[in-house]
Amino acid sequence: MYLRAEFSDVEAAAAAVQTVSGAGVDKRDVEVFSARPVVFEPGILDRPSRMSLLAVFSAVVVGSGSTALMFYTQLDYPLITGGMPLNSGWATGVITFELTMLGAILGTVGVFLWESGLLRKNRSPAPAIRDDVITMQVRCDQEGAERLVRLLTDSGAITTTRVEDAS
Repeated sequence: MYLRAEFSDVEAAAAAVQTVSGAGVDKRDVEVFSARPVVFEPGILDRPSRMSLLAVFSAVVVGSGSTALMFYTQLDYPLITGGMPLNSGWATGVITFELTMLGAILGTVGVFLWESGLLRKNRSPAPAIRDDVITMQVRCDQEGAERLVRLLTDSGAITTTRVEDAS
């Protein structure tokens, strides 16, 4: 189940995020929606990201794989042209660079799509966004819902509603 709370200002929403995360709710279970950009202080809603690690990893894998493919292809089909060597770093360098960058781009896009929740099947339902409020959505279980409603109300929530899972 989800709890949706509406706040009138950024400070109240930030206090609610800190209160809820201090009560044991994982920050990945908290989402903030607004019609205008909301800027929190550092540490309020920080989530760990593995985007840089996976971008480098995918670049290394795709770059190494493409270089190995070119190397073994040149050995498998030995076309001697004009006395040039079969394997030349200068000839394969451009292709290796371009495919390494392609691997980094594909890895970055894939991690972005995963971390944003667009590839997940159990995505949370998006609320209707109003111009005058900041909406916070918290995923929780039935047992902890009453305690979280009290915490959100004490933090300055205007309204708090329950939304059941579609699944």
